[in-house]
Amino acid sequence: KAVDGLLDLILRDFVSSWYAGISKRPTFQNEIDRCIRSVLLTVAARLTGVDLVELGVSRILPLVTAHLREFYEAERAVRGRDLGLKVTESEELDMAIAAKYNGGKMHAAAALGFSDTAASQQRHLREMVKKLLPIVLPENMKSSSAVLVLAQEIVACAVLTPVVNMLEDPDFWNQMIVNIGGPMLHDRKTVRKLRAA
Repeated sequence: KAVDGLLDLILRDFVSSWYAGISKRPTFQNEIDRCIRSVLLTVAARLTGVDLVELGVSRILPLVTAHLREFYEAERAVRGRDLGLKVTESEELDMAIAAKYNGGKMHAAAALGFSDTAASQQRHLREMVKKLLPIVLPENMKSSSAVLVLAQEIVACAVLTPVVNMLEDPDFWNQMIVNIGGPMLHDRKTVRKLRAA
C-alpha cells in the first residue's frame, strides 16, 4: 500500500506533470507504472541475497571513515594545525579544501573547475543509470534506444538529481540529527529519571 502511494506520487510529480501537456491518454503513464513495478521487483529480488549489515559494516563504514579522515586532513592543510576559525568561511575556502582533499583526486561528479557542480553531477548520474538500466529493466523495454534514453533522463535528472541535492544539503542532515537525536535524548533523560526514582 505504501509503495503504491509512493508510485502514485512519483508518476504525478515526475511523469504526469510534463506528459499531460503532450497527451491526455494514460497509456504512457500506465506503461511507466508497470515498468517501475518490474524494476522494483527485480531490485528486491537482487537484495534478498545481500547481507545489508555486512555490507554496511565492511564496505560503507570504511568508505565514510576514509572520507572523513581525508576531509579532516585537507581542512588542517588549508586552515592550519589548530583548525583556527580566523579564516572567513567562503566558497574559495571550500574550493581550497576540496583541492587538498585526497591529494586533489576528486570524485568524477565533483568538478573543481566549476563553482556549480550540477552539470558534472548530472553527467555522473546519467552514466550510473545507463549502466544500471539494462540490469533492472524488463526485456521488452531494453530493445528500444528511445525508451532507454527517456528512462535514463527521467531517473537521472528528474528523480536522482533532487535526491542528491537534498542529501548534499547540510541542513538536511542537521534536521535528521535533530529529529532522531532529540527523541533519543528525551528517552535517555526519562530512563535516568526512572532509575533515580
